[in-house]
Amino acid sequence: MVDRPGHGLSDAMDYRGSTTASAVLFMNSLMTALGLEKAFLMGNSMGGYFALCFAEYPEKVSKLILIGAPAGMNKWIPPMLRLLGVSRLNRLLLKTVAKPSIKSARDIHKKLLVADVNKISLNLLEHTRQNQSLPGAMIAHTSLLENVLTLRGWKDELYLGNKLDRLEMQVHFIWGEQDAFESPETGKPKAASIKNYSFEIIKNAGHCPWLDQPGVCVASALRFLDNS
Repeated sequence: MVDRPGHGLSDAMDYRGSTTASAVLFMNSLMTALGLEKAFLMGNSMGGYFALCFAEYPEKVSKLILIGAPAGMNKWIPPMLRLLGVSRLNRLLLKTVAKPSIKSARDIHKKLLVADVNKISLNLLEHTRQNQSLPGAMIAHTSLLENVLTLRGWKDELYLGNKLDRLEMQVHFIWGEQDAFESPETGKPKAASIKNYSFEIIKNAGHCPWLDQPGVCVASALRFLDNS
């Protein structure tokens, strides 16, 4: 597993001015560093966006799993994130109502990430709070949102929902039925533009379906990877 630039324990990152080419460059440098010519990729949300950008190079990607609605596949974005994408306002919000805490971590999971927040352990919430408190973490988070969003939603020039038919490898979607970023009812028709795709809807699950239904998600991924 690898952290996106500026996330987790990776180096700080200012995303302002980044493009899809930046995602491809990062993924290619990762593959080179690991000595991999080709690999299976699995990504969630913004990780799914990075994976989709890189998947335009089929010689590098054997199979692709997108778990949860991939970023950039839908122009509509929850209002909370649109506000966090507004320069200066986001800094104010993160110093006040969205200041890193157990409560804010729980609220984010409840509103955006899972179907049942009661399944989220205090340990995970504490890790989330600590991650948000790392030096540079909030700059990376806010600059990323500033770079890809407007108050209307996802930027047109970074939209990938109309480019999925370019993908040549097998692509498997694992999609929570209660995903806050896009419902499977609108996501599946877009996915159908891919020549070789499969789409599994996970019941009682949100944008991070493995947090709601870990066993079901693992089984779905393994079936896809085992199917040649």
